[in-house]
Amino acid sequence: MRTETVLIWSALGVLAIGLAVPMSGMLGDVWSDGTDSGVVDEALPPAWQVVELETPEPVVSTEPSVEPPAEPVATWKCGWDPTYNDDWHDDVLCTKGMESDRPALLPEQEFITKADMMVAAREYEKKLNG
Repeated sequence: MRTETVLIWSALGVLAIGLAVPMSGMLGDVWSDGTDSGVVDEALPPAWQVVELETPEPVVSTEPSVEPPAEPVATWKCGWDPTYNDDWHDDVLCTKGMESDRPALLPEQEFITKADMMVAAREYEKKLNG
């Protein structure tokens, strides 16, 4: 195991140093002559602490690397998506990722049910996916 030394600054410690430096003349002989007189104010929190952290050694794998599985190939999917334009022939939308296609299915029929459109949509989907 390796041991690393980490320096941790506490907010109160930084605040204490920030307040202590301007007040150095008011603290008597602690910092007034520019030397450390050895007097420590116990009310002030420490400005920093040294903490020993154990970090594990990096693990080196001796096994051969395994390649990730290939990404699936995008395929066309066709579904019911009404346009509300009084033309049922284009109420199917086919998508493949960001691509889209709105085919006009069963143009030779005047009256089309949703079931008829979905059967035609599945056939069109198969045609697109080759």
